[in-house]
Amino acid sequence: MLKGTVLRKTLNVKDWHLANSDLKREKDNIIIEKVIELSETEFDSLSQNFFDNRAYITENSKNMWKDEKGWHMIAISCRIRDLIICIESEGYDYNKYCSIFTKYDFEWIYRRRCNCLDCDKKADCIHKDAFRRMPREIGGLALCPKLKENTDPKREKAR
Repeated sequence: MLKGTVLRKTLNVKDWHLANSDLKREKDNIIIEKVIELSETEFDSLSQNFFDNRAYITENSKNMWKDEKGWHMIAISCRIRDLIICIESEGYDYNKYCSIFTKYDFEWIYRRRCNCLDCDKKADCIHKDAFRRMPREIGGLALCPKLKENTDPKREKAR
């Protein structure tokens, strides 16, 4: 599970960073329900204006909500950009609540879940210290016993 600052109604990435630097807030739990990869143009458009209505947000409204576990969000990525924008729309067609991570921070959470040093099953695990244990989202085969079927967010390209 990611821990991050979720901010409401920031205008764009720059505004989010400015607002985040001014706040001394506790980090919220963020559960990624789906990862959507955008083209460079689409990602830059989102980065510059969070308030535009976007079809991929509307189509994925069922993957965004908040409950006692935390914020359930979709993660927006671009192959050649270093940021991941996590979105919860609260039923709207635009980015109402968001949190921003670098790709390194985002992928680190996947690696941490499959860390053999912290595992109580490592003595009997045939996948110990092998990259194949890692989630498919970062190139592994998802063979770690800690990973359960369908627990990792699905990735898709926006239409």
